[in-house]
Amino acid sequence: MNKPEEHIIQSLLEKHALGICTPEEIAVLHEWYDAFPDKGPAFADEEDKKRWKKEMKAAVMDTIQPRKTTRRMYWQIAAAAVLVVAVATFLLKPWEPEYIGVMAPKGKGVMRFELPDHSIVWLQAGSTIRYEGRNVELVDGVAGFSVTQNSNEPFMVRTASGLNVKVLGTEFTVKAFHELPEVKVYVESGAVQISDSSNANIAVLKADQQIVYNIATHQHIQDSVHAVTLAQWKTGEYTLDNASFAELARILKDQFDTEIRYNEKIMAPYRFNIRITPTSTLPQILDMLHEISGVNYTINGNHVIITGVSQ
Repeated sequence: MNKPEEHIIQSLLEKHALGICTPEEIAVLHEWYDAFPDKGPAFADEEDKKRWKKEMKAAVMDTIQPRKTTRRMYWQIAAAAVLVVAVATFLLKPWEPEYIGVMAPKGKGVMRFELPDHSIVWLQAGSTIRYEGRNVELVDGVAGFSVTQNSNEPFMVRTASGLNVKVLGTEFTVKAFHELPEVKVYVESGAVQISDSSNANIAVLKADQQIVYNIATHQHIQDSVHAVTLAQWKTGEYTLDNASFAELARILKDQFDTEIRYNEKIMAPYRFNIRITPTSTLPQILDMLHEISGVNYTINGNHVIITGVSQ
């Protein structure tokens, strides 16, 4: 890099650290960063590396020499530190792809849409994903996938807890509510490979198989399920088997865009088997919970308070 280019890049990095870069200037930084080799050293030689370190150190030391402390000096130190962080970030951190975020509105039922590769996604109400090509992150909630085959580019789904699902062509569902301690994956057809945040393979699931992964302990249980029945949530029909109240409450909150308040310690020991159809109303479901499981509640519009469980 010649001197004029270096001067421009340093100026843009400083503006980027202050968050005042224009889109055109950010594009220049992207182009500069992309010019670095994918592998190997980011500097031309060892002398180039030493020169960058010396200049960055000088940028800080120049502002922290013993002198009268003023408010302006603190701002200079902060700006220099931010600049060093920005330079280090651009040099050392791989450039992250731009993801597209999608959130299914609460109370509006299941959202179905098609990805650019023609794979189909179902999002439960209140769930959020973001994707870039065939890389999908389930940020929160429940998502089902029908993946188009492409042996040259695997389809990947990653949860916020770091669980990875790798597929070539299949239909499956990932359930990863942020307030629940576990992630569930079940397969309707085909097969998926599951790995954890350390990229260690922990299971290969085929049709009618499920894994329940505990986020805190990193332990998992693999068992058999009737995946087609579970996957009916895509049509608005939920079949919960041995579900915690936290999971049931989350589904009701998202399905009916309502607030449900309850004591987590009191409700934690209970498990529920329940079927919710597309025509079920919130009062009907709460009445059913009361009749079958003894759940007591009050309801005022879209506000529900669970007051306890009758023994």
